[in-house]
Formats: sequence, structure tokens, C-alpha cells
Amino acid sequence: MDPSEVVWSTRQQRRWGSCTPTTGRIRIAAEVAGMPGWVLDGVLVHELVHLKHGDHSAAFHAMAERYPRQKEAMAFLNGVSHATGRGLTGPDGEPDSGEPDTGDMDD
Repeated sequence: MDPSEVVWSTRQQRRWGSCTPTTGRIRIAAEVAGMPGWVLDGVLVHELVHLKHGDHSAAFHAMAERYPRQKEAMAFLNGVSHATGRGLTGPDGEPDSGEPDTGDMDD
């Protein structure tokens, strides 16, 4: 699936970004707009890779980490989550729930 649209969302309470693989729609939390551009790029890469890999498997990480600052961007978001309580980090340290979004509930 190719991405169909990328939109800013003011309703994302637990995630920095989300993706609906069936429609190709990607939502990015509005708070990310105030972060460094390389962090936004990392969130976009993360969500775009979910269009190919719906989980956080080794194949997912291998593809996402083609972006040279991916690990740094995820570490930045984990730091913001820890400092502010904003966002959700799963057991694998990902800046979302660990599952792809299946609908538009948070957008």
C-alpha cells in the first residue's frame, strides 16, 4: 500500500504517529511539529514502514533504520515521553503502542 495522505492530528493522545495500512492514511501528532525536523522525519519513516511491515519485527527495524537518524529520533521521542508523560512507549521502546492503527479513532 502506498501512503494516501499524511495529516496533522490534534487528537492523538497516546501516539506520536499512527498509520492505517488498509487506507494508507498516516496521522502525525501536532506536537511533533515543534520538534526538530529530523524527529519529524523519523516519525514519518516509522509510520511509512508500517505500510509494509505491520509490526516492529526485525524486518521493520531494518527498513526503518535506513534513515540514518532513526534511532536518534526514537530516543528523542522516548525522552520527551519520559519527561512529560506524553506519548506511549511499549516494551520494545517504540514511540507508539507497538501495534499499527486500524482506524481513525485518534485522528
